[in-house]
Amino acid sequence: MACMQQILAAGIAVLITVLDNFPYGFLVFPMAHDLHGLGVSMVLLSAAIAQAVFSCCSSLPEGLGCMIVENIPMLHSMALSVSTSLADRSERILPTTLALYSTASLATAGAFLLLGHFELERVFTILPKPVLMGCIGGMGIYITAAGVEATTGIGWAWSGTALLQQAMHWPRILLLLLLELTLLNFLRLARGREWESFVLPLFFLGLVPASWIALYAAGFSHELAQEQGWIFNNFPATTSYFSLWRLDLIAWEVFPHQLPLLMGIVVFSCLHVPVNVPALAQATGRKVNVNQELSAHGVANLIAACVGTLQNYMVYSSSLLYFKCGGGARATGFCVALVVLMVIPLASSLISYLPRVLSGVLLGHLGIELMWEALVDTWPTLDILEYLIVVSIAAICNVSFIYGLLIGLLCACIAFAVQAARSDPVRFAFYPGRGVRSRKLRSQIELRILEEFDNRGGFMVLRLHGVLFFGNTHSLPKRVQDIECQVLILDFAQVISIDSSAYSQLDMLATQLQSRGIELLCSGLLAEMAKVTRYTRLSAASFFLDMDAAVQRVEEMVLTLSNGLPAQPPTLCRSQAAASKPWAAQALEADQQFFDDVCCNLLEPLGLPQPETSISLRRFFEFQRAVEGTVLWNPGDPSDFAFLLVSGHVGVLDDYCDRGGAQMDGRSFVDCSVRGQFTGELNLFTGESRKNRIIATEDLSMWTVTRSSLIRMQREALPLAFALQGIALRYAAHRMYLSMLDGHAGLGKHSGTYQGNALFTCRDGHGSFAKVEKIELGMPIQRAIAEKYFATALPEAAKKSTRQETLDAMEYMDSKGREKSMAVEFVGRYDIEQRQQRLEGFVEMSLAESALASRYPDEIWSGDWSLPNLKSLWLDKTPICEWADVAAICELCPNLEWLSLSRTRLRSCQRGALPQPAHAPKGISERLVFKPFVCKVRTLILNGTQITWPDLLAVDSLGLFPQLEHLHLSQNSLEEGIPHSLDEIQGDSPGRPLQRLQSLVLDNNGISDWTVLRRAITTFPSLQALHLNGNLLGESIQGLAEAAADQTPRRLTALFLNENKLASWRSIGALASYALLELKVQRIPLTDSTSPLASPMLLRQVLIALMPTLLRLNASEVTVKERTAAERYFLSIAQQNSPLVQGLAESCDIAEHVERLRAIHGNVVGGDITEHSQASRSALSNALVEVTLRPVGAAIVEKPLMRKKVPHTMTVGELKRLAQLLFKQVPLDRLLLTLADDGLPFGVPLDDEARELGFFGIGDGAEIRVDDSADVPAPKMPAS
Repeated sequence: MACMQQILAAGIAVLITVLDNFPYGFLVFPMAHDLHGLGVSMVLLSAAIAQAVFSCCSSLPEGLGCMIVENIPMLHSMALSVSTSLADRSERILPTTLALYSTASLATAGAFLLLGHFELERVFTILPKPVLMGCIGGMGIYITAAGVEATTGIGWAWSGTALLQQAMHWPRILLLLLLELTLLNFLRLARGREWESFVLPLFFLGLVPASWIALYAAGFSHELAQEQGWIFNNFPATTSYFSLWRLDLIAWEVFPHQLPLLMGIVVFSCLHVPVNVPALAQATGRKVNVNQELSAHGVANLIAACVGTLQNYMVYSSSLLYFKCGGGARATGFCVALVVLMVIPLASSLISYLPRVLSGVLLGHLGIELMWEALVDTWPTLDILEYLIVVSIAAICNVSFIYGLLIGLLCACIAFAVQAARSDPVRFAFYPGRGVRSRKLRSQIELRILEEFDNRGGFMVLRLHGVLFFGNTHSLPKRVQDIECQVLILDFAQVISIDSSAYSQLDMLATQLQSRGIELLCSGLLAEMAKVTRYTRLSAASFFLDMDAAVQRVEEMVLTLSNGLPAQPPTLCRSQAAASKPWAAQALEADQQFFDDVCCNLLEPLGLPQPETSISLRRFFEFQRAVEGTVLWNPGDPSDFAFLLVSGHVGVLDDYCDRGGAQMDGRSFVDCSVRGQFTGELNLFTGESRKNRIIATEDLSMWTVTRSSLIRMQREALPLAFALQGIALRYAAHRMYLSMLDGHAGLGKHSGTYQGNALFTCRDGHGSFAKVEKIELGMPIQRAIAEKYFATALPEAAKKSTRQETLDAMEYMDSKGREKSMAVEFVGRYDIEQRQQRLEGFVEMSLAESALASRYPDEIWSGDWSLPNLKSLWLDKTPICEWADVAAICELCPNLEWLSLSRTRLRSCQRGALPQPAHAPKGISERLVFKPFVCKVRTLILNGTQITWPDLLAVDSLGLFPQLEHLHLSQNSLEEGIPHSLDEIQGDSPGRPLQRLQSLVLDNNGISDWTVLRRAITTFPSLQALHLNGNLLGESIQGLAEAAADQTPRRLTALFLNENKLASWRSIGALASYALLELKVQRIPLTDSTSPLASPMLLRQVLIALMPTLLRLNASEVTVKERTAAERYFLSIAQQNSPLVQGLAESCDIAEHVERLRAIHGNVVGGDITEHSQASRSALSNALVEVTLRPVGAAIVEKPLMRKKVPHTMTVGELKRLAQLLFKQVPLDRLLLTLADDGLPFGVPLDDEARELGFFGIGDGAEIRVDDSADVPAPKMPAS
């Protein structure tokens, strides 16, 4: 059945390819009727080449090749231009035209290959939409005219004579119009139905026999029909255009004149692939790499250029029809290409039996679709100016296509300038500047002075945005011509770019302001000062980093010129005696008056009597002093006092945040408290501990209120307590305003506390609140599965007559005691069965980086459901945070063996019973449990979760993973590795954790203590493999010798130490004393640093010689032959007093090893043998190693694995070339080689092509995976 389906699909594909391409062959050579057969052959050959290449190289085998139809107008113009230029040398016309066509194909191939290689699939999408639509509309008009010409047989031209000749054949034009209207009506009726894609091919296929039936019914013979022009005339036999290629007849001087057309062909050829390929991939459900498809198109066009034919691409509509008909096998695609090739010699004879109206309808329908897309569909999306550009380009393209393209680009630039000129460069205007204040807290007196300044005209703020250029900056002078202010602030913070004309306009504005006596301040323009200095008047303005600094400058100017400011207090002398804490002091009358004035200003809006209230409030305050450098409080201190600063300066230091500001001893302060400002009052009211550090940067004098004074105030004078609370709220409102401004700069606003309630906890200045509708909340696993794997609805249920499986018999007993049965239909049972069958098919499932956060509720589908056959589950980087939800998810998967929770943030759980997950159903009616569930997870991955050992032991005490054998704890900052507290639990104690643990991964945890080996053996007696890659082991070998000498019975036989700090032979000697069966020690400073002490081959030979139990080293087997060579080599170098032997002797007994090896091999005469010569000799004795090449790429996964014997000295680059010869579907530049490693899920990448296999420790039995880089997804950018 599958074979028959492929045959039918291939037949439809051949018919579509022939019918879809042959009409364009008539337009390839407009200069001569007898060349139409040649044009048809070239078009079909181009389609066949594309079909063959796509069947071989594309990730979309459903794709059908086609000559690029949109290039026909440009090819037509090119041929006519050559005919006109070479009219007096007619013998050169055809060779030159063929050469130009091949050059266009070659240029198109180069463009495709470059785009694919440099991954520039988006580069041609920058073409303005009006230009693109105008060119498409011009193509539609041209192709529609070509359809009329094919129907009537009269050449089309935009002249009165030609149009009159066309009108004389009005019956044929009327027939063409009726057929097109019929086709459009059929398409309208079929829209949205399953048989929509069959309308076009069936209509065109049926048109051929219908035309002959009509002709025979009218009494037309074949010859008469040709004579009357109803069918095509006989074309001359197709001549091989290779015989028409005459290099000596090519007029090369014509080529420079055709460069604009060649560029247009390249551009329009490359426009369609980035659109067609993703659309077809989405329709077929395949994942494709657009850059890979661009390279495949480049190969197809390169072959077309080599054989002298036209450009080609993958057509979307025909490919989709081919896919819906069941096509898609690569072999079927090859067969389609072969059949099309066989049709080419018969093209001349077959065309003479085709009705002209068929070609007319094909071309006319395509032209109408293009015109509709360009001139009708764009009407709602374009403004009137852009639409006029579209229409103009479409009209000009029918005179000269390249002129239309160039004029269109020019018009698009003009339209952009006109549209941008309409935009106002001023985003916000404030006049007077009452709505703009700096972030510096002002007293009531200062605020009154500033308000009075605003009433007198004040200052004006213009916040500019976008692009400032000649078209929109002319409106700036009009903005300020009628205002009466003293200062103008121009804020450029949101300006993208400024051109020279805009700078000139700004310079004129500065001149105008200077003549009127208005001072100009500019903010956000410091980065452009190099350009600003070219303009004299503009550069004379004042420039600031941001608008807040500019506004603060204006305020300082106003307050300085005012006479209403209070006098500054006298400067205090610094105390000679250093004090670590503030001390009580005698308040001067000026200090008391300052307190009263500040409180009067702050309490005035409350309507309280003054100065009585301020004087009464001062009774609960104490005057104190402090010297410079005094730390008033630290993070975590109790909030036992607040203060009003009378003189001096206080800095707020945050150890985790640097926002610039004052500095003291190299430290940056994120905020400050100045004279007349309350500090610490909010925490005093809420009782929270301090969140930052407050340091006196100058000698201080201040009024302080303590917690005991506040309690006494609340008990004795409650109105005063409310007054003090009002002051605190005033300062809190100001700080919230500052936090809002800082939040726009990318910082937080608070520490998670709102109105005294700690909603969450974080560093101060790093928290923020957001509206619920702006947050993507977590989802249960059922919704996560449905969104990823059930995006499309399940197949609809069959009709009721064919749905017998949904009918069951229910037995019951009637009132008379008789047993009866009745048929019962279970509504929805079909959908449930279909869904569960699909769920049962999952063996592996990845929900990584989804919004999965919980097990419940089941909100997508109701009823019992599970994943009974799931073995592996990825939940990496999900917001799941409760172990109860993890346990419930495991219960959904009774056969789950592999669970990954990397990069999650699981909360700590308490020992005892695990609580029910949130939203879990309650009651036996909602959830039935027939037997206790036992989790079968054997591998648990908790990399990067920041889990601690206490949390892990709590999880183990709950019995969540009783069969756990492999535990991954990489990148968790477990610097101790395994805590000392676990040493107390030994032997077969019932409280021993993780009793079945066989493999423990502690990679990249910063472990530097070798005693982790002893603790691992003691804590986990069943442990067989310990992974310590990427740590700091080796900086000190203390504890390694003790671990090696420990005779405690153990099962640990595999140790992995890649990328540690083993930098000396002394550490290797100590490590070699540890009895192991498998060891990995690669990429260490000893062999892989700027000045290595040894080669990886030498290290391998030494380790093999010193470790007699070693069976695998660096993921490759240690063969008997290799061990013999290594041991004999070690005997030879042991006789020398080399740094290698001296280093080993510091940590191991060399004499004992030599004695053991001599008992096996006898005396080995080494003489002064060098490492290089011995390594060469060892390579000769162990010349070949057997490796297994396992294909895992999508294109080669079905290939059988290969076992090859290769030299130990072969480089990775040479091995890649060998793999490419064995697995030919993947190009060499896309091959990825990975050394399989049981301890690493993804293996060791062989990414250095210059390295030899021995560097990676590849020996007999090593397995190397051969992958395709096109299958590897691109890395994601981290969230900003």
